[in-house]
Amino acid sequence: MKKLFLLLLIAALSLFVLTGCDGLVPAEGEGEGEEEIAAVSVDIEGAVDLGGKTYLARGTHDITITFPAPVAGWVQGYITYCTGDYSKEINGDGTEVIFFPNEDKTIWTGSGSFQDSASWCCASYLQIISGECEGETCINIPVIVDSEPPYLLLELNSDPCTCEGVFVDFMIEGNPQDCAEDIPCCNDTCTALAGGSLAIYDEDPFDECCEIPCAEPLWTCSFSECPDHLTEPLCTTSCLEPQVISTNGIDYVENPGAPPVYYLVVSLIDTVGNENRYYAQFILALDEFNGWSDIFCQQFFEDINDCDCTSWIYGPDTDPLDGDDWVGYCNYGNYCGQGFDKTNWIQDLIDMLD
Repeated sequence: MKKLFLLLLIAALSLFVLTGCDGLVPAEGEGEGEEEIAAVSVDIEGAVDLGGKTYLARGTHDITITFPAPVAGWVQGYITYCTGDYSKEINGDGTEVIFFPNEDKTIWTGSGSFQDSASWCCASYLQIISGECEGETCINIPVIVDSEPPYLLLELNSDPCTCEGVFVDFMIEGNPQDCAEDIPCCNDTCTALAGGSLAIYDEDPFDECCEIPCAEPLWTCSFSECPDHLTEPLCTTSCLEPQVISTNGIDYVENPGAPPVYYLVVSLIDTVGNENRYYAQFILALDEFNGWSDIFCQQFFEDINDCDCTSWIYGPDTDPLDGDDWVGYCNYGNYCGQGFDKTNWIQDLIDMLD
């Protein structure tokens, strides 16, 4: 018995010499919180948070999953059909996402396609499964897929400048409401407008290129949100040379200092990156005798390179003499490749004026 006690005492003293107090007494914080599990982080390229919900644009996005420790086995993912169904069960009919690990299997990357189906603002689940979960869904991330770009409806008004030329006011059109004030026709039905611009050119900006205009604009204006009023212009141009001028209030003559026509490009983008553009040509008339001006406008639709830009041929069958001096629409619509041949709209206008 004494020998056993002596052996235990020697063992304890040896442990103290080799490890110090740390070998017998836990260090501060050691053993605390051992049941806590670090969170798994999922990053979807292009996703934005709005009001506590995750939004992203329709299309393919890179997905990165970071685990707090190496994963035993493989990591899978599914993107459920975009039906707005927030079911917690794995939808076997969804789109599978393949993930590839880094060397220590803590970071897994893949690419998945989020598509609309039920509507242009529907919801899918990104479901993450790993070997740690034994084939069950570890993470369900609801994602709202925004497939609809923002929209805008502008009315173009003109007035003579104090000295020379004509300026143009771009006014937001109103959407009439029953028993309430008109709502500005500028919105995004799923997320929100993040930015927009107006650009005026004195030559075809898509003559040699398409998605990005090649020509330098005469004038530009940018904005970051839709206005909440209809009384003030969204933008006002500098003084532009009118195409025709009258000095007696009756006869108009061509102004050689003006371009044959002005080109207008309206560009919009929402918070998840959906883009929309409107196109128009317009000419200006100035009556110096009576001190007033007029504007004649024709809108055009996209029809080149999978609708990246316009050829300035097809547009709505509007009549500039009827006051159709507007650009855009009060809701989103895809008019790619549609419309009527409006190549000769200026000559038709001249014929009507004669």
